[in-house]
Amino acid sequence: MNKELVMYGRRFACWDQSRAMTFLSEKKIPYRFVDISADPNASARLIEWVGHLSVPTLVIAQPGEVLPMRDPKPLDRSQRVRGQDRDTMITEPNNDELESFLRTHHLL
Repeated sequence: MNKELVMYGRRFACWDQSRAMTFLSEKKIPYRFVDISADPNASARLIEWVGHLSVPTLVIAQPGEVLPMRDPKPLDRSQRVRGQDRDTMITEPNNDELESFLRTHHLL
């Protein structure tokens, strides 16, 4: 596979992160986890991308990488961050939004 799913999250998961992790586990979709609680660089990237520490934020990356494989679409600041599909990134998706994101990238 020429792409990989990466989840930015926290060691102690919130409801949204737990739901996404359960969804991925049930669908047997592999992903790499980047713990923003333990990695200040990851926290800084997340703030740069979405404006705050919103988890989970999922990105489509090259295998072994933690950055999106191409720049995500600009964030539409007139809308909430939650569930915005930015091509290679989605933040705090519900299960339907996550499923659509994964299908778009042929990961489901």
